[in-house]
Amino acid sequence: AFTRATGGLRAWDRRAAQRASLYFANSTSVQGRIAAAYGVTRAQYQEADHLVPNALGGAQDDRNLWPEPVKGVKDAVEARVLAAVCHGRMTLLAAQTAFVHDWRTLR
Repeated sequence: AFTRATGGLRAWDRRAAQRASLYFANSTSVQGRIAAAYGVTRAQYQEADHLVPNALGGAQDDRNLWPEPVKGVKDAVEARVLAAVCHGRMTLLAAQTAFVHDWRTLR
């Protein structure tokens, strides 16, 4: 469970969420739906990534996926924001809102 008292997501929960997230986002059918939804070809992006990370309460749903042009660019931002939320330096709502509107503002 995600709580500040436990320092955010417990390590086991984090690993389980990451595995499920990767399987869902990288399945061929999901990749095709995301490409069609954004009007791009599969060759124009490297992976479908969760806009609001699962570790921060993002849904395991196509509406929370976007075609990430360069794989891994957002990962360091996600890790830093998760740590900030777990340590009380940022609210969960502020983190989710920032990812929804423009995650690049969190760099």
